[in-house]
Amino acid sequence: MMDDYGRFMQSVIGESEEWREEIAVDSFLRLEGGQRANAERVLIRQVAAVDDWRIPPAIVAGRVQQAIPVLQERLAHSDGKFRLSLMNALSQMGVKVDQQRTLASALKEEDQEGPLWALINLEMMDAADVPTGILEDVEQAALTHPVGTVRCSAAATLLRLTRVSDFAEFEHRPLILSFHETPETRQQSMVEIKKMIDAARR
Repeated sequence: MMDDYGRFMQSVIGESEEWREEIAVDSFLRLEGGQRANAERVLIRQVAAVDDWRIPPAIVAGRVQQAIPVLQERLAHSDGKFRLSLMNALSQMGVKVDQQRTLASALKEEDQEGPLWALINLEMMDAADVPTGILEDVEQAALTHPVGTVRCSAAATLLRLTRVSDFAEFEHRPLILSFHETPETRQQSMVEIKKMIDAARR
């Protein structure tokens, strides 16, 4: 039977699919002495070299403070889901991060992974923590992103962040799906969304 150190190492660098789902954080946290020190070095080495979104949460769980400079350096040059994982990890470790800039940059990525994860992050935030001004970036993603799925998701997020709609309501589905259509249709739909937002604020 594999011990905690072996289980942790396999979850970090193992090639088998069964080990790629998540880092074995529970095993990592049970390590002591030299094994714990080596495990922390492995995490720092991995986050410096590989765009693996699973690593930053494990660093947070283990309170590996010496990883902070590496996380900061990677955040400045990363994208996709990994970028958002780094942002969240640094924030949870008490490091000041320009979340609006990071989220806005993610929303502009042409591939869909970064924008979709940025939208998920926004919807998971408490209302008070949503960066000021980010709604404009979400609006632009709904109007101009090259991927239709991102545009529709951004429109839905805009409705939810402004409390016009929530996960349980489907009455706005046709409006949201219209962001798959032409730029002219999207502009018309955004006018409707802004009317709803104004009405919800009254």
